[in-house]
Amino acid sequence: MNGKRLVCIDDEADVRQFICDAAEMAGFETRQSCDADRFMEICEEFDPNIVVIDLQMPDVDGVELLRHLAQQHVKYQILLVSGVDTRILDTACRLGEDLGLPMIGWVQKPIALKKLENLISGKDATGFEICEATVKAGLEKGQFVNHYQPKIARTPYGTWTIQGCEALLRWYHPTQGTIMPNAFFPVIETHPVMMDITEFVLENALGQLKDWERAGLDIQMAVNLSPTIFHSLALPDIIDGMLKCHDIAGDRLILEVTESTAMEDSSKVMDILTRFRLKSFGLSIDDFGTGYSSLKQLYRMPFNELKVDRSFVENLKTDRESQIIVRSIIELAQNLELSVCIEGVETEEVMLMVDAMGCDKVQGFFISPPLPADQFFRLAQEWSYGDEILARASYPT
Repeated sequence: MNGKRLVCIDDEADVRQFICDAAEMAGFETRQSCDADRFMEICEEFDPNIVVIDLQMPDVDGVELLRHLAQQHVKYQILLVSGVDTRILDTACRLGEDLGLPMIGWVQKPIALKKLENLISGKDATGFEICEATVKAGLEKGQFVNHYQPKIARTPYGTWTIQGCEALLRWYHPTQGTIMPNAFFPVIETHPVMMDITEFVLENALGQLKDWERAGLDIQMAVNLSPTIFHSLALPDIIDGMLKCHDIAGDRLILEVTESTAMEDSSKVMDILTRFRLKSFGLSIDDFGTGYSSLKQLYRMPFNELKVDRSFVENLKTDRESQIIVRSIIELAQNLELSVCIEGVETEEVMLMVDAMGCDKVQGFFISPPLPADQFFRLAQEWSYGDEILARASYPT
């Protein structure tokens, strides 16, 4: 199968064909559909790099489809097309980004061929392309920076305090502005520069952690690890060397690994995860609930934290099923002596609910979005003196 694959969903046959013809000229293998259910089947079978979605379909609109794709945690890049006003297209694209989808932009109908070609080939109007070379150049030019999102933990008194943070990468490009990870990670994950990016995030996060320690702020740092870097058995030693270089104890670092990576039936993955724990690193299963792990697998793996996926939190206020799932995950994890972090908490009402359910840690925009290092430090200082987000509340469970 071709390495470049594109799927188009549009109710107009001539538009679908036009898009697919342009993609094939750019070296893509293509599939197309006018039906949302068939579109999802094709995506599952065909494993595309890019999907092109019409915002206005007879049976399902593009926004509904974006919401569904976000719940599926798809990795392919998404391009929107429609004849609606450009402001609506722009808003829909931002919505997709807010949902965590890797949006690459939009094209208004009638479709301008050059803009379509630029977007599906990863270029903008100036010829900029997100690829291994531009990411590597961005690293060399100092265009990447970590932001830090607070993680709060329950105190013995039932209140909450900042216990740590998660390092999240941002690319500040001089002509493209801020480029979020979901725009470039899918492009570089299988290339050697992914390890360079990982080492950059770790090195800067640990250096920042040491600076905060000297300033009197004692917290943990969480860093995400891509599944594609688990090919090297030397990974635990590389990270351990960074910690020693900064004179930081292993238990100050939490490594977040996706559930699908954690449950992979591989002796190499098990080897690496076990050595992480032997070196006292914290290990967290990220996006828990989106994979297919069994209780036996969960029990066998050397994790000490479990992060409940945000898809269960989005509808927690109104969806009884989500409430049952989150409560069950918390109970299961705590019975296995794992701490539980709920991510994606964006309102006080949801905060009160997960608090009453007994979770150990919380992360989300209700507490704070990811912040530059200086802003995070100021926020953490305020909390370190005992200010509370809220007292443990009585909320029906």
